[in-house]
Amino acid sequence: MISSPKSDPMLPLVVEVVSEILESTPIVTPLEVLQRLEAVDPEQVERWRKGQLPYLERGITAGLSRVARLLRLLREHALSIGLTATPGKYPRRLRFSKRGDAESEQAYSTHFARPKSEAEPATGVDPIS
Repeated sequence: MISSPKSDPMLPLVVEVVSEILESTPIVTPLEVLQRLEAVDPEQVERWRKGQLPYLERGITAGLSRVARLLRLLREHALSIGLTATPGKYPRRLRFSKRGDAESEQAYSTHFARPKSEAEPATGVDPIS
């Protein structure tokens, strides 16, 4: 068992993917990270979104223990670089895990966002209080 997230060999992969995502958007989602790390195929995600899979884990191509590890590393890294954890918004109730337990569902559905001041482009105009 790996004792420290900093020594986890998958951490550099997560760090790289999070960096790439933040270059184009202020929000990092677990689904995006898992797709970029090829733990889940985008086709399977689309099938799940359309209700063709009862839960996302059914379409995961990597082992579930690996995915759980990636989700943990994502959360720890995102919080360590100052991203804020926020609940993901989905148009309808989608189930992520086979078990459907709150902890697993939260790990998949939590998005990580830059603080508003960093996410919004500077306009050069001071907001009126």
